[in-house]
Amino acid sequence: MEFNYSDEHRMLGETLNRFFAEKYTSQLRESIENSAQGYNLDVWNELCELGMLGALLTEQQGGFGGMGEDINILFQELGKVAANEPLLSAGILGLRLAAELKQESLVDEIMQGDKQITLAHFEPESRYEIDVIKSQATPTEKGFRINGKKSMVYGAENCDQFFISAKIGDSKKIAIFLIKKIVKGLTLSTRKLNDGKIVSDVLMSNIEVSSSSLILDDAFDILQKLFSLACLALSAEALGAMKSSKNLTVEYMKERKQFSRPLSAFQVIQHRCVEMVIEIEQLDASLIQAANDISFAIHSNQNDDWKQAFISTASAKYLSGVTGKLISEESVQLHGGIGMTWEYPLGHFVKRIIMNNHQFGDSDYHLKQHIKMLKAELV
Repeated sequence: MEFNYSDEHRMLGETLNRFFAEKYTSQLRESIENSAQGYNLDVWNELCELGMLGALLTEQQGGFGGMGEDINILFQELGKVAANEPLLSAGILGLRLAAELKQESLVDEIMQGDKQITLAHFEPESRYEIDVIKSQATPTEKGFRINGKKSMVYGAENCDQFFISAKIGDSKKIAIFLIKKIVKGLTLSTRKLNDGKIVSDVLMSNIEVSSSSLILDDAFDILQKLFSLACLALSAEALGAMKSSKNLTVEYMKERKQFSRPLSAFQVIQHRCVEMVIEIEQLDASLIQAANDISFAIHSNQNDDWKQAFISTASAKYLSGVTGKLISEESVQLHGGIGMTWEYPLGHFVKRIIMNNHQFGDSDYHLKQHIKMLKAELV
């Protein structure tokens, strides 16, 4: 079955493609590698000025998209150049969550590029499970005292505020707090990952916050929906990187000669390149299905539709990890040693593909989740 994007979606993709193709030069990548932020602030500000963050919000939330297709297109273009701009941390985990929590003033500030907010949720013991957190918010006379540790928080170093998840007292419900980055008792331990992105562990030791810092006292449903958007985004970004890896490999096979013939003339090489194309097309179709199911669930806001969206997203995230491993290995092997040199872009794509697989659940985790949810549907 042939699938065609709307004119608006095609225009969004073309605009982003031109923007990133112009901006992401080897010189820019080198400057990012040596920066403390992990991305280029000028590029980020230009993205905000272009209004691209609006693609992550629905019209009711103040944006012009916010559907699964918008996220799929936006993050695929991000992945095609292995860009480091914080569209996941500041965009989905910050902006989209602020919109879902009805924080209109925060939404305006983030959209304009004046502020960055990210979510600190997962902990060392979480193992990708949303409800496995130990951070505690103890009620006090003036508000709450928060203790706990969050791990692998993307965008923490560059954000102005955090959405923090914690359980209040003996409650099993997950609450969301909005706290400042600079507050007594909060410390960051920051490091750079293999793909150039920066993450932090956030340690909270007797942080005193006011009662107004509590934004929502039962956030599980919102977090589950938010993380499905994040999984779609990560899978789409990985797909964009896979497409670029495949294109680089095919072009290299045409240029590299052996026995006075280009490598692309050998049938075994042709078969391996075709296999890459087939696997990428299969993942593309899976992402289109997941994006469509998410869009339908957003429109209807019915539990059954969201269950289907969760199933489709888990399937896409699983396939993203498996396909990414194949594309990465084939691309590097067909290139040889040049494939992993810093100056050549392939290595950057491979690192992004591999690292994305381990965010918000790797392929093994999502395969188990997919099976678990399908069994629940059959009962």
